[in-house]
Amino acid sequence: MISVVRSDAEIESIFARAKELGNVFDAHWCLQMWSGVLAQNLGVILRQHEGGRVEGAMGLLIAPALDAELESREIFWFGGNLALLRMAESWSVDIGAKRLVLGCPENDRYPALARVRRRDGYKLIEHMYVKEL
Repeated sequence: MISVVRSDAEIESIFARAKELGNVFDAHWCLQMWSGVLAQNLGVILRQHEGGRVEGAMGLLIAPALDAELESREIFWFGGNLALLRMAESWSVDIGAKRLVLGCPENDRYPALARVRRRDGYKLIEHMYVKEL
């Protein structure tokens, strides 16, 4: 089952589960940031769960693009399956977004994820680099 996260307790459960799965998130910062995002309707967290257990989640922000179109941008995604992606696409359409922008981590899973993205109609538009400062 997939649902929209609405409360701080739900946000906390998302990042607690992410930590259990080996993801590195600052839970306190994530709670503060996502509480604000949700309160101002600037994004959404979608939670995939089974029997009360979080199986995956995706956080999306609403963003204006340089071509004056609205986009939704994936900020985090862990666990879950393609049903979570389909819900993100549906939510994006519902808010009037013309595009959904997804990341694809540069790791051993990259080739398989890239194939799935292309198969689903996503196009590679840029690579991003990060430098710790």
